[in-house]
Amino acid sequence: FRLWVLANPPGYPFHGNAFFRECGDAFAAVALDNPDIDSETALLHHFAPTYPWPEDLRRLARVFADLRGLAEDGSISYPYSMREAVAVARHLEKFPDDTMAAALANVLAFEAYDAALRARLAAAFEAQGFTGVAEGLEAAFGPVSGEVGSPRSTKGGSIDIRYLAEGFDGGESTPRTGLDGPKHGEVDPTGAPHVGGNRWAGGSGGSDTAGLGGRGGPYRLWDGNPVHQVSEKAKSEVSEEAKAQARALAHQAWRERLAEIEKMDERMW
Repeated sequence: FRLWVLANPPGYPFHGNAFFRECGDAFAAVALDNPDIDSETALLHHFAPTYPWPEDLRRLARVFADLRGLAEDGSISYPYSMREAVAVARHLEKFPDDTMAAALANVLAFEAYDAALRARLAAAFEAQGFTGVAEGLEAAFGPVSGEVGSPRSTKGGSIDIRYLAEGFDGGESTPRTGLDGPKHGEVDPTGAPHVGGNRWAGGSGGSDTAGLGGRGGPYRLWDGNPVHQVSEKAKSEVSEEAKAQARALAHQAWRERLAEIEKMDERMW
């Protein structure tokens, strides 16, 4: 029998198992590259058979080939695939009077907050003759991006964004201890809330230990209790040396977690 497997390329931003490590000893694997322009154009015609400007579909295939090239040389991180191209073609088939920018809006919504990436993607479409894409993407995404000059611009100020589950905002915390250096902390098997200290892992509003809302800890860890936040002034008391130690501990925990769940090392990630 045969297996047809959709496999993402290794590395960021894809998280998964190493295909050859898991299946290479059991199957004779043959990797299929992305289709050529003619093949991809034929597929787009299949999904948009009545679209009145079929030549646009060939240009669309060229654009996505260009985007994949940008991903391969490291210019962009995400390798836009045939899946996204098909989504655009389906939109154009259903709404043939929409502009290319409108058809791209859903596909590129994830890039709404990255102005530099938006510009790079728009340039690829403009280079293949899809004029107005840059202007259209800015009209669609600029107002929600918070960029200077947009309706949601902070005009040079800052935005304080916090994501808290309902009922879990514990308020401000004043740390009850000084700063001794980052550590994981002890685990309390009772699950009791710990606020403002530096002994228990998973607490909040404290110092040094892994938790939430505190200062000086190596990484985030939540024990399920309401989250308390220390002030920005308290956070500023953490030394650069302690921050470097915390980053080193976080990196070590990341390596150990990779080895635990995926039997992977940094070179395979």
